[in-house]
Amino acid sequence: MNTHPLSADHAPAREDGDDLLFLQPEAEESDADRFARNSEPWKVLIVDDDTMIHDATRLALAGLIFNGRPLKLFNEYSGESALRLLRHEPSIAVILLDVVMEHTNSGLEVVKRVRNDLKNRLVRIILRTGQPGYTPEQVVTAEYDINDYKEKSELTQPKLISAVTLALRGYSDLLTIQSLATSKETLELLVRDRTLDLRQLNDELEQRNVQLIAARFEADAAIRTKSVILSSISHELRTPLNAVIGYAQLLDMSTHLTPGDREAAQIIHQSGRHLLALIDNMIDLSHIEAGELELNIEPVPIRTVIDDCLTQAAVKADELELKLIDADGDGGPVVVAADHARLHQVVSNLLSNAIKYNRPHGSIRVWCSAKNGTARVSIADTGVGIAPANQAKIFNAFDRLGAEFGTIEGTGIGLIISKRLTEAMGGQIGFESVEHQGSTFWVEFKALAQATG
Repeated sequence: MNTHPLSADHAPAREDGDDLLFLQPEAEESDADRFARNSEPWKVLIVDDDTMIHDATRLALAGLIFNGRPLKLFNEYSGESALRLLRHEPSIAVILLDVVMEHTNSGLEVVKRVRNDLKNRLVRIILRTGQPGYTPEQVVTAEYDINDYKEKSELTQPKLISAVTLALRGYSDLLTIQSLATSKETLELLVRDRTLDLRQLNDELEQRNVQLIAARFEADAAIRTKSVILSSISHELRTPLNAVIGYAQLLDMSTHLTPGDREAAQIIHQSGRHLLALIDNMIDLSHIEAGELELNIEPVPIRTVIDDCLTQAAVKADELELKLIDADGDGGPVVVAADHARLHQVVSNLLSNAIKYNRPHGSIRVWCSAKNGTARVSIADTGVGIAPANQAKIFNAFDRLGAEFGTIEGTGIGLIISKRLTEAMGGQIGFESVEHQGSTFWVEFKALAQATG
């Protein structure tokens, strides 16, 4: 059995300011104390076979707050009962452990079983003994995993509070380290899983890329094959088609035809020209898709292109009683970098569409504007316009937006060819349209300089 050094009869001599445990007066509870009392407490286990030690320790630690949290004290009176409690309360922060209880080394046995059997490395163990002769400090600290060693005779209230506070600080630090280690392990698992996901995704992307490259090679080969076939067919079709057109012209020039025969000859001529234009457009589109388009980029006076296109379009506009207006604009003198023939083809195609899809007795207005180092050719018509639902499809190949069911001739690839040609020459093409009012198509190129006289 231990003696009772914390009682008045067994109190040792003390320095000034060291109050005996049971003599410490109770302080009035402050607001901070009340707040701490409502916080999650630190759990402290007192293990001693002497009830007076329990009472004195409770009195000494009453009101102790560490890191804003109060204490919750547990009391056990033997080593075995303490171990049973620790199995159910693994979050005990500090054990104030007596050595000699039911056996002379009960406390030391508790230390071994806590560390080895319960695998509890976090709890801070303060060994308290009233009989240091049984358990010399040097031997105990060398052979047992304890955190502090105190003789009960020297353990005044301030020293007990200091010992418990230091133990709680150590426990808190270990919890932080454990939390960081757990977070690190969790993070490492997440990084590992994410790395595996990224590797799998990368493998899938590489496989997909290989498939896309193979598909691209196949598509390019198909486009080149189509281009060769179309070129061959074009050659075979042009010879007889030119003969048909030529004979139709000769028939139309004859003075011996009846009016009906002359009209038939003119239809043959127009149909032949339409088929020839279709062949030319198909060849152009196939060359563009195959990357075989040859361009001769040079300085082109944009006014010259507009004048030539207006002259060619005037005959058709007169036939349909449309008013063709040259609005000039401030961009006429500008020179742009383009292929002269291809630029002429683009502007001519836009003019042709403005004529074909116009209203009876409508008008076409053409002008060129210069702004911010660019020259823009605009062609506005007074046609039916393009419905908002159809505007996104305007540059789709072979999509005439329903006009194929009418009487207006067309192939459905003129605009896509114009777009591809314009972009191949470094320009831009676009349009604005209001349904039932008309459309304005434009092409725009970087201006090089002003054309000279």
